[in-house]
Amino acid sequence: MKKINIIFWTLLSIAFLKPSYAKTYTLEQLLNLGLKNNYLITASKHALQAGKYGEKAAHSQMGPKLTSKYIFLQKDKAQTLNGVQIGDKHLWIFELNLHQPLFTGTYLLNSYQKAKIQKEQLSQQIKKVRLEIAFQIKQTYFNLLKGKALVKSVSKSIERLQNHLKVIENFYKLGLKPKIEVLQAKTELANTEQQIIEAKNFVSTQKALLATLANLSEEPEVKDTTSLEYIPFLLSLAKCQQDALKNRPEIFIAQKNIEIAEKEEKMAKSAFFPQIGADATYYRYGTDPDVKGTPYEPPSKWEVSVGAKWVLFESGNTMFKVKQAKQNLYRLKSIYHDLKNKIKLEVKTAYLNLQSAKQSILATKKALAEAKETFLLATTRYEANLGSNIDVLDAQAKLTEAESKYISALANYNIALANLQKSMGQEEIIK
Repeated sequence: MKKINIIFWTLLSIAFLKPSYAKTYTLEQLLNLGLKNNYLITASKHALQAGKYGEKAAHSQMGPKLTSKYIFLQKDKAQTLNGVQIGDKHLWIFELNLHQPLFTGTYLLNSYQKAKIQKEQLSQQIKKVRLEIAFQIKQTYFNLLKGKALVKSVSKSIERLQNHLKVIENFYKLGLKPKIEVLQAKTELANTEQQIIEAKNFVSTQKALLATLANLSEEPEVKDTTSLEYIPFLLSLAKCQQDALKNRPEIFIAQKNIEIAEKEEKMAKSAFFPQIGADATYYRYGTDPDVKGTPYEPPSKWEVSVGAKWVLFESGNTMFKVKQAKQNLYRLKSIYHDLKNKIKLEVKTAYLNLQSAKQSILATKKALAEAKETFLLATTRYEANLGSNIDVLDAQAKLTEAESKYISALANYNIALANLQKSMGQEEIIK
């Protein structure tokens, strides 16, 4: 039994001491999680649900309304006829009224249609938030890949410097090189080690930001085999602008703003027409709160009526409200046309930035190849005692810088591509 207990506790301790590893994610998985769990998207969904209830509330205004009223009436004196009392001095009244609007100058209809359009706007507001969250996740993801690539690059630089330092120290021991060259190499190595600390810190901040955007309980990790890539983009600028005007939620929202303004103008005009409604009312009277009748009044009665109310003069109030609504409509139409121009400019800017990022990849790739060749020549000459230590350190620094610029160019290209997608109203991943 003692042996079994020992085995049990040993297995239990192994289970608790087993190291935990961060879960790895692809960009597609992070997007799915972020677009599902992000709090801003959840808030937009609640706003849409509120809009649906607002639509139902506006529709219900066209239906019947049941109200009740309970009154205590005290008169200065009882009604009399030829000295004989024919009415009560005080009275309790209970009233139950059912009102059905029949014609409101289309006010209620347009109010309902306005609420329906506002609900449709809120559905596009969700898309707008999704586009922004998708871009932020892509941007952070590519920055994370950039940071990890920089860590690898600087690690290689440290390894190159360590190897060079060994060569210098061997030469120094043989009396072939002065000590200053050893110190120069050590200084360069220390500076490069500082760079890897900064690169690792950048990686950590990007992981934390990704966890926030995707609403993850732990910081995500990406596979070590995942790297930055150049993905050709083949659409023309004209096609990108066309897709943007078709897909951007801001365009849809602006169009719906115009439709809402048209409904508000009709709602303002409805005051020019009579308001017609039907009423059915039930009354109960009594000298006591239980309204069981009085000596002069029956305990209950009912009546049905159809009435019209028409405001004939209101000092120009309705006319000014109509004019106000018209000006607001004109304003929103101007904003809509300005928005279309701004979106086309935004797409063009993003498109040109993508082309510039593409050229940067080509330029930095060429510079990296030349820097590698220069470093190889410098180290070969130094080891043959034909070159200087400064040449090697300078070539090493330029190689590290060239690698960093090439990695940044790839990351900037992918981020520029994601930004162009956002400006076109697309949240999908281009593969």
